[in-house]
Amino acid sequence: MLFVVTISFLVGSFTALLTACDSNPVGAAKAMEEYYLSPAGNDMAEGTKEKPLRSIKGAFNAIKANKADFSSSNITIRMASGEYFVTDADEAVIESDDLPKGVSITVKAEDGATPIINGGKKITDWKEERLNGKTVFVSQLEKGLENVYSLKVNGVSADIAKSIDEPFDGRYLSPQNSHGAPFAEGSFSWDYIDKKDKSRGIKATNNLSVINGLKNPSNVQAVWLIEWKEFLINVDSIKDACIYSDYWKVIAGEINVSNGAQYFWPCPTHRFYLQNDVSLITREGEFCYDKRSGKICYCPRDGETIQNTVGEIPLASKLITLRGKDGSPIENVSFEGLTFKNTAVDYIDEYGGFAINQAQQFESAPPTGSASAPVYNRTMMGGAITLEHCKNVVFSGCTFDNVGLTALVMDKGSQSCVVEGCVFKDLGNCAVVVSNLDFSAKGNNRVLNNVIKNNVIRRIGCINKSSPAILVHYANGTIVRNNDIYDCPYTGISVGWGWAKLNDSYAGNNMVLQNRVGNYLTVLKDGGGVYTLGNQPGSLVEYNYFYSQRNNIAGVYLDEATSGFTVRYNAFYLNDLTDDKGYLIKPDYCNEIPSMYWINLNDNSGKAGTAESVMSDIKVVSNFYFMKNGYGKTDANSGNIIPPIVNDDASNPSLRNVEYTSRADFLSSDNVKKILSYAGLTAEYKFLLSKV
Repeated sequence: MLFVVTISFLVGSFTALLTACDSNPVGAAKAMEEYYLSPAGNDMAEGTKEKPLRSIKGAFNAIKANKADFSSSNITIRMASGEYFVTDADEAVIESDDLPKGVSITVKAEDGATPIINGGKKITDWKEERLNGKTVFVSQLEKGLENVYSLKVNGVSADIAKSIDEPFDGRYLSPQNSHGAPFAEGSFSWDYIDKKDKSRGIKATNNLSVINGLKNPSNVQAVWLIEWKEFLINVDSIKDACIYSDYWKVIAGEINVSNGAQYFWPCPTHRFYLQNDVSLITREGEFCYDKRSGKICYCPRDGETIQNTVGEIPLASKLITLRGKDGSPIENVSFEGLTFKNTAVDYIDEYGGFAINQAQQFESAPPTGSASAPVYNRTMMGGAITLEHCKNVVFSGCTFDNVGLTALVMDKGSQSCVVEGCVFKDLGNCAVVVSNLDFSAKGNNRVLNNVIKNNVIRRIGCINKSSPAILVHYANGTIVRNNDIYDCPYTGISVGWGWAKLNDSYAGNNMVLQNRVGNYLTVLKDGGGVYTLGNQPGSLVEYNYFYSQRNNIAGVYLDEATSGFTVRYNAFYLNDLTDDKGYLIKPDYCNEIPSMYWINLNDNSGKAGTAESVMSDIKVVSNFYFMKNGYGKTDANSGNIIPPIVNDDASNPSLRNVEYTSRADFLSSDNVKKILSYAGLTAEYKFLLSKV
């Protein structure tokens, strides 16, 4: 009996110990004004400089465990140089109840330090093998890794292996039942396996030698690029050129209920290409990770050897979530001088692919209901860093590199948050999303007064090409200014939501000011340097510079139901330009794209220019542009250039929009010089251009 009691006592004591450890996981850490982090630290340590913690999660756990003991109004978490490797289990999920009230928290690099929060894994143990007639580097990784769709090699992004040399040129992404141009070798024509039951899958009708040469079809994705959308399915199996995929049921369900599906959803008029099989590695800089074997193969670039090649793949998808509550937000938290690197997408393998509705929404399951009244199942793609119900949260001087999901999402209740002086490069999706799809949100659930300024954004949409660099949904008081954006497969800056005029939407007063946007619409089309939707009273697009547009539609695209915008003092140089990266837009490029415009108003109501139009309160004045074929248009009323815009008022020449017929005249204009001097980074942030 005594033995049983002793055992019971020991079990009870052990349970109490576990409970204590769980509620206070840091053990030795106490309430301090400063905590120190080091890659060699331990999250059970004291958090002093001599005994540092190991992770941001560990530091916030220490604050949570001691929140009742803080007397200081400021806490600083200092991070030493080095790489802080994290997994999804290390995601720092911080809630308002975890933090002491009235305390500001700063997470920052120590003076002169370069801390890197790395969600990936380094690869150095390469071996040479012959593959497809080429010498490739191969490394044995774990089998069955999820979400490996990007690879950095010696700091440069590799390309996932494709059946074509380059994605289709967006000029050929026509909605008119035929792309109307030759396709790259390695693209596929197809039909449904069963036209009566589209969900069964599709059958390739050409390039069967490529299909038959695939080493592991269950590793492959099929990709369609259509208008402003990218569609991707994970292939489950291929037999007799028939492609089977569970995710195809989602796409087929959308096709069955969609108006105009033949234009905007994968159907036999839209060819596709394949990616992500070792048999498709044919060019330098391509790679493929094969889940079945666990091998990653990379075709080296000139000068790379197995001795000097360092690869990095993403594994973790999410790094930090700050989650406040309605009425109890997380306030006054700053992140300064940190690098966030190598994070994965998590939706491709989780759902089996993605069918884009618009921007960051995708179809997560087939629609339900009837064809006349479908109910869609749509999901947002999420962010590596997410803010919910946060106020005065700041990211400054940070770098986001090879991030799979959107780098930073300001979700519901994000108010007065700031992203300033950061570098975003080689991103799978967007750089920043200011996200709230609830147009009627009230009070603390609204997204208000957030600022995105003086950031450098390069090479976004590397996985989801439908991603704008900066995307704002329903929001009020957003300021997007002095950003330098270059190399976007779709839109540079997208502001607004909703294709109908919603008079009870709280959106408005959104400002797009003094940005420099170039080399956009490189793959997809029907977007712009700035693209807008919906009613947003008091909004402004001013002193921006747009250059090197690659596809239609416009430098500034005021799409359906846009109202409340003034567009003024912008410069548009859309063709005949060698830009600062040496990219040449040939002089006649615009003539090859008849739907390229410096300004576009898309009123599809059939009542453009009338009081019944869904688009109103729009002014486009005092802009300056050089291009060879475009002026502006209204789809619904081509005889009226851009009604109901206040435009080219002959009685007030200062409001006239001015077209230049030569590059020299455009660049020598005092007005244009002024705009170009304002656009892009302000002087103190110019050094960021050397980091991309």
